[in-house]
Amino acid sequence: MFSKKELQSLVASGNIKKVLDVLITNIDSIDDSNLRNSILIIVARFNKLQLEKNDNTIHYSEYEVEYNKLLAAIINTINKIKDKELPVKALSKPSDRSVIKILNTVIRKNPIILGFSAIVVVALLLFYYNKPQKIFTELNDGNEVRYLTLPNKVDIILYPYSRLTYPLKECDPYLVKMEGEVKFDIPDMNDIDFYVLSENLIFTTTGAKFKIKSNPRDSVIEIFVNKGIVELKEEHHKNDLLARVQKSERLMYLKSSKKIIKTNLSLEFRQTKLSVALSIIEKRFNINISTTPLS
Repeated sequence: MFSKKELQSLVASGNIKKVLDVLITNIDSIDDSNLRNSILIIVARFNKLQLEKNDNTIHYSEYEVEYNKLLAAIINTINKIKDKELPVKALSKPSDRSVIKILNTVIRKNPIILGFSAIVVVALLLFYYNKPQKIFTELNDGNEVRYLTLPNKVDIILYPYSRLTYPLKECDPYLVKMEGEVKFDIPDMNDIDFYVLSENLIFTTTGAKFKIKSNPRDSVIEIFVNKGIVELKEEHHKNDLLARVQKSERLMYLKSSKKIIKTNLSLEFRQTKLSVALSIIEKRFNINISTTPLS
């Protein structure tokens, strides 16, 4: 049986991963809901910090400050756990589904935890549990489009000067990170969520065909859906669902104002003169169409 002193010793020796394994695996045995929330927050912060370190997006001195804050938070949390709630042992690595089951009660009652939406918490936790999860970054630095198929049979078109980071094995949920312009063709995944993280936005679907344009230098993030439904969430915003984009709809997210512009691009003509139809198309899509008479 782990005592508080033993858990604290693990923290002091730098074995944070094992301590968090113990706490998360046994989170449903802790009576205090605030304490359960604290554990979720710590795990989410820990994984976010590790991701920033791996991506070299955080300065070493800032990393050290945040890491020491986490150590203090973990010690403080351990001190608040009742002796009867201390786990007998750390269980073996749980499946993705069992993690979601363990967290279900806490997240259902507390959909927003310290600025993290429930979906982000789950994604970070699953990323944490799947470690050492092998991920791969596909970079297209050429002038031609690149085609690839992910391990879960999702077809990808990677446009020039774009990148996609994805897990090398199937998992639930399946979280990828992109930059640039990427087209996704996702078959029906039987309730397995597919997440696309781009800048501060998360796109979620269980089956759809869509294209996302997202570049840090641009002022707009854009998505066009050819088939299915894609939900849009903001990673660190308290509003859970920002928008739902359906077939033939285009959504533009203005970064500076966080304004959303959604348009339906589908057109249907019945017994309409060709000249009229072409004029409507030109105005709708802001293009010029030239015609050549048949000889």
